[in-house]
Amino acid sequence: MTVSTTASRVDYLGDGTNPTFPYGGASGFKIFNAVDLKVYVDTVLQTLNVDYSVTGAGEEGGGNVVFAAGSIPALLAAVAIVRELDITQETDYVELDKFPAETHEAALDKLTMLIQQMAYAITQTTPATSNTDYLGKLAADPITAAWGAAEGGRWWYNTVDAQFKGWNGTDIVLLG
Repeated sequence: MTVSTTASRVDYLGDGTNPTFPYGGASGFKIFNAVDLKVYVDTVLQTLNVDYSVTGAGEEGGGNVVFAAGSIPALLAAVAIVRELDITQETDYVELDKFPAETHEAALDKLTMLIQQMAYAITQTTPATSNTDYLGKLAADPITAAWGAAEGGRWWYNTVDAQFKGWNGTDIVLLG
């Protein structure tokens, strides 16, 4: 496989009825194991195999996060699905063995995904505090007309109405 996308996170808004949220497909990403995903609903970390299950782990096209009946995200609840790999190296090459191309490629894929994870962490830990964020992506806050960062997953504190807001890839949403 190749890592053909820089995506490591997808964001949605709940509708109160739909339990299934894709992390794979055209705009998504691959994971190796179900534990490689962290799922948040309104910024609260959900529990794998209690609040949700994961399909498609290890598959090229990815899969879905499927919420349990009692955990389906409410109407307009912010749902964030984030790939978060353990920072480990698990590939062991045996001297004089045949070259394991698939194993080697999987190790390179994991390194690429870890670099993406670190790049995401660096750009997401500092909120925008002025009219331009550090990447120059802008969007007008529809409530106050103040400007803030607006790149998938970005968040900021709006000093006009004193609220934390974020961009989920489609809309500006309140974060708490």
